[in-house]
Amino acid sequence: MSCSGSAGSILIDPATTSTLYAPNDVGVFKSTNGGIDWTPASTGLPSGGKLTITLTIDPVKPSTLYAFIQGGGNFGSNFKSTDGATTWTAISTPKSSPIIVDPANSSTLYQSWDGVMKSIDGGAHWQNITPPAFITGPRYKLVIDPTSANSLYAALMYAGPLGPSGPDGPYGIGMFHSTNGGAGWTTMNTGWPLIKGLPGQVAHYPTVTDLAITFDGSTLYASTDFGLFFYTSTKVARRRAVGH
Repeated sequence: MSCSGSAGSILIDPATTSTLYAPNDVGVFKSTNGGIDWTPASTGLPSGGKLTITLTIDPVKPSTLYAFIQGGGNFGSNFKSTDGATTWTAISTPKSSPIIVDPANSSTLYQSWDGVMKSIDGGAHWQNITPPAFITGPRYKLVIDPTSANSLYAALMYAGPLGPSGPDGPYGIGMFHSTNGGAGWTTMNTGWPLIKGLPGQVAHYPTVTDLAITFDGSTLYASTDFGLFFYTSTKVARRRAVGH
């Protein structure tokens, strides 16, 4: 069977690389032969309407997957599979955002949206580990260092307003780093340009729209509305030209 519909990001099973998962706007599909053949893998997931599905695979237990679904009457629901997407079960989470799995411990989960949440018991209980400087507001982006699971990087993606006479954001308040799994945070704003706002607005950092970290944990990339920045071991943001 073909994987029809508008496909999203494909996930590869890290233990069996011929096993692939592909979400699209109608559900989840699975291939066990490197993408030659696909079968539906949506039992237990919502159906009807156009869906937006974000999949996360547990790197320690690849038969465990999480699906964050929007659309089809869902305003942001999480589902879990423990049998390689054969069946799915709805799970309760504190935020309407995708699950992030600790690369070293399947029981440690994170969510980031209007703050940063952490669970150390597989989602049974959650604690707020939002960096103190963060304001309560929409989006936050979080990544985990794949070589050091207690090393977290977090950035504000959007918030507002900028001031009493200024419009709503987006704007940024910088980058944060934790070396102890979110128990404490330090800023990483050296090298960030400070953008002057309109009259009545506060100066602000670029808005981070996405974060990515290399497999060896050596370089962190931040995509912003002011260009692409990257950090190395110096923890100083440097801007990188794209497309030149």
